[in-house]
Amino acid sequence: MKENKVVFTNGLFDAARSQIGRLPDGVVLKIEGGFELLIPDKVIVEEMVHLVFLAEKNTADLGEAVFPVKIRAGISTRLNVVLHKTGAFNFGPKNITVEIFLSENACVDYTQIEEAGVKGHFSTVNKFHLKIYQWVHIVKRF
Repeated sequence: MKENKVVFTNGLFDAARSQIGRLPDGVVLKIEGGFELLIPDKVIVEEMVHLVFLAEKNTADLGEAVFPVKIRAGISTRLNVVLHKTGAFNFGPKNITVEIFLSENACVDYTQIEEAGVKGHFSTVNKFHLKIYQWVHIVKRF
């Protein structure tokens, strides 16, 4: 399966490990102070969007900062998103807030993976903002 992989190492965007392919016309990807994906009406993103949060060192110095992940899916859109936490050190950022805004008939498959080796105290808050006739499929793996 092809994917658009966006990697954040120790809380910072890691361009060397990221593999962002060609997104459909009109799709906007912002990676500054967080992650934001804007999908216009009637666009299907065929390739999975894989967000990887990698802890390569202890990141206690990141404090209680919140890392925002926002996805805005227009009318009749389709998208597959995986949020993946991995690494063998104390995880940072400590707080990830995922907000998914779905317009009418939008469909987002959302999977969250937190590997067993991830250490530390952290949280992920998921918020879904739904309109009429949309579908969210959520899978959490720990």
